[in-house]
Amino acid sequence: SRAYDYMYQPELSSRPKPGYESPGDGGNTGFFFASANKPLHMQGFFLAVVSALDVALEKGGAADQTIFWMMFNALRRTGGKDCLSLNCGGFRCVKKCGAKPSCEAPEGETLEYCAFDPFKHATGWADAINFRSELISYHANYAKSDEK
Repeated sequence: SRAYDYMYQPELSSRPKPGYESPGDGGNTGFFFASANKPLHMQGFFLAVVSALDVALEKGGAADQTIFWMMFNALRRTGGKDCLSLNCGGFRCVKKCGAKPSCEAPEGETLEYCAFDPFKHATGWADAINFRSELISYHANYAKSDEK
Protein backbone atom coordinates (compact mmCIF):
# COMPACT_ATOMS: atom_id res chain seq x y z
CA SER A 1 0.00 0.00 0.00
CA ARG A 2 1.27 3.46 -0.81
CA ALA A 3 -1.54 5.18 1.06
CA TYR A 4 -0.60 4.11 4.60
CA ASP A 5 2.56 3.16 6.47
CA TYR A 6 0.73 1.02 9.01
CA MET A 7 -2.61 -0.77 8.90
CA TYR A 8 -4.06 -2.49 11.95
CA GLN A 9 -7.03 -4.65 12.83
CA PRO A 10 -9.43 -3.19 15.41
CA GLU A 11 -9.76 -5.43 18.47
CA LEU A 12 -13.47 -6.25 18.41
CA SER A 13 -15.11 -9.21 20.13
CA SER A 14 -18.24 -8.97 17.98
CA ARG A 15 -19.31 -7.50 14.65
CA PRO A 16 -19.47 -3.70 15.02
CA LYS A 17 -22.61 -1.71 14.44
CA PRO A 18 -22.99 -0.09 10.99
CA GLY A 19 -21.00 3.13 10.75
CA TYR A 20 -18.35 2.00 13.25
CA GLU A 21 -15.04 3.88 12.99
CA SER A 22 -11.99 2.78 14.94
CA PRO A 23 -10.63 5.51 17.26
CA GLY A 24 -7.07 4.64 16.22
CA ASP A 25 -5.68 4.21 19.73
CA GLY A 26 -5.43 0.42 19.90
CA GLY A 27 -5.84 -2.75 17.97
CA ASN A 28 -4.73 -6.27 17.32
CA THR A 29 -0.96 -6.59 16.88
CA GLY A 30 -1.31 -10.16 15.62
CA PHE A 31 -2.70 -8.97 12.27
CA PHE A 32 -1.23 -5.84 10.71
CA PHE A 33 0.56 -4.39 7.68
CA ALA A 34 3.72 -2.28 7.88
CA SER A 35 4.82 -0.58 4.66
CA ALA A 36 8.36 -0.30 3.35
CA ASN A 37 7.68 3.32 2.30
CA LYS A 38 9.65 4.71 5.28
CA PRO A 39 11.88 1.75 6.15
CA LEU A 40 14.35 3.38 8.56
CA HIS A 41 11.66 5.03 10.65
CA MET A 42 9.41 1.95 10.63
CA GLN A 43 12.27 -0.33 11.61
CA GLY A 44 13.32 2.16 14.26
CA PHE A 45 9.84 2.30 15.74
CA PHE A 46 9.55 -1.50 15.88
CA LEU A 47 13.05 -1.73 17.42
CA ALA A 48 11.91 0.73 20.08
CA VAL A 49 8.88 -1.49 20.76
CA VAL A 50 11.13 -4.56 21.07
CA SER A 51 13.40 -2.62 23.46
CA ALA A 52 10.40 -1.69 25.59
CA LEU A 53 9.33 -5.35 25.61
CA ASP A 54 12.82 -6.38 26.74
CA VAL A 55 12.63 -3.90 29.62
CA ALA A 56 9.18 -5.21 30.57
CA LEU A 57 10.40 -8.83 30.47
CA GLU A 58 13.26 -7.95 32.81
CA LYS A 59 10.63 -6.62 35.23
CA GLY A 60 8.45 -9.72 35.03
CA GLY A 61 6.69 -9.44 31.68
CA ALA A 62 4.06 -7.57 29.75
CA ALA A 63 1.90 -8.13 26.71
CA ASP A 64 3.44 -7.08 23.41
CA GLN A 65 0.13 -5.63 22.18
CA THR A 66 -0.21 -3.45 25.27
CA ILE A 67 3.33 -2.10 24.94
CA PHE A 68 3.03 -1.51 21.19
CA TRP A 69 -0.09 0.64 21.63
CA MET A 70 1.30 2.43 24.71
CA MET A 71 4.27 3.50 22.58
CA PHE A 72 2.12 4.33 19.57
CA ASN A 73 -0.15 6.51 21.71
CA ALA A 74 2.87 8.18 23.33
CA LEU A 75 4.06 9.01 19.80
CA ARG A 76 0.61 10.45 19.04
CA ARG A 77 0.69 12.65 22.18
CA THR A 78 4.32 13.81 22.32
CA GLY A 79 5.20 14.67 18.74
CA GLY A 80 7.82 11.91 18.67
CA LYS A 81 9.68 13.20 21.69
CA ASP A 82 8.90 10.24 23.93
CA CYS A 83 7.86 6.63 23.40
CA LEU A 84 7.95 5.28 26.96
CA SER A 85 11.32 7.01 27.50
CA LEU A 86 12.61 5.55 24.22
CA ASN A 87 13.23 7.04 20.81
CA CYS A 88 10.17 6.73 18.52
CA GLY A 89 12.31 5.48 15.63
CA GLY A 90 12.43 8.80 13.83
CA PHE A 91 8.70 9.37 13.50
CA ARG A 92 7.51 12.64 15.00
CA CYS A 93 3.84 12.64 14.09
CA VAL A 94 1.03 10.29 13.16
CA LYS A 95 -1.81 10.88 10.73
CA LYS A 96 -4.90 8.67 10.92
CA CYS A 97 -6.80 7.87 7.69
CA GLY A 98 -6.31 11.23 6.03
CA ALA A 99 -7.14 13.26 9.17
CA LYS A 100 -4.94 16.11 10.39
CA PRO A 101 -1.54 14.94 11.64
CA SER A 102 -0.87 14.91 15.39
CA CYS A 103 1.84 17.56 14.93
CA GLU A 104 3.83 19.41 12.26
CA ALA A 105 6.62 17.39 10.63
CA PRO A 106 7.86 16.50 7.16
CA GLU A 107 5.91 13.73 5.43
CA GLY A 108 8.85 11.34 5.87
CA GLU A 109 8.63 11.75 9.66
CA THR A 110 4.86 11.24 9.81
CA LEU A 111 3.47 7.73 10.24
CA GLU A 112 0.24 7.50 8.27
CA TYR A 113 -2.04 4.77 9.58
CA CYS A 114 -5.53 3.39 9.27
CA ALA A 115 -7.61 0.44 10.41
CA PHE A 116 -8.53 -2.47 8.20
CA ASP A 117 -12.25 -2.45 7.48
CA PRO A 118 -13.68 -4.42 10.44
CA PHE A 119 -16.61 -5.60 8.30
CA LYS A 120 -14.16 -7.32 5.93
CA HIS A 121 -11.53 -8.49 8.46
CA ALA A 122 -13.28 -10.29 11.33
CA THR A 123 -11.65 -10.89 14.72
CA GLY A 124 -13.09 -14.25 15.72
CA TRP A 125 -16.71 -13.24 16.26
CA ALA A 126 -18.99 -16.12 17.16
CA ASP A 127 -21.31 -15.29 14.26
CA ALA A 128 -18.63 -14.56 11.63
CA ILE A 129 -19.81 -17.56 9.60
CA ASN A 130 -23.02 -15.61 8.90
CA PHE A 131 -20.95 -12.96 7.07
CA ARG A 132 -18.60 -15.33 5.26
CA SER A 133 -19.39 -13.94 1.81
CA GLU A 134 -18.37 -10.43 2.96
CA LEU A 135 -15.10 -11.37 4.71
CA ILE A 136 -11.60 -11.08 3.26
CA SER A 137 -9.81 -12.41 6.34
CA TYR A 138 -10.64 -14.01 9.65
CA HIS A 139 -8.36 -13.75 12.68
CA ALA A 140 -9.53 -16.24 15.28
CA ASN A 141 -8.33 -14.33 18.34
CA TYR A 142 -11.74 -14.45 20.06
CA ALA A 143 -12.68 -17.93 18.86
CA LYS A 144 -12.37 -20.85 21.28
CA SER A 145 -11.75 -24.56 20.71
CA ASP A 146 -13.63 -25.91 17.71
CA GLU A 147 -14.82 -22.43 16.70
CA LYS A 148 -11.33 -21.77 15.35
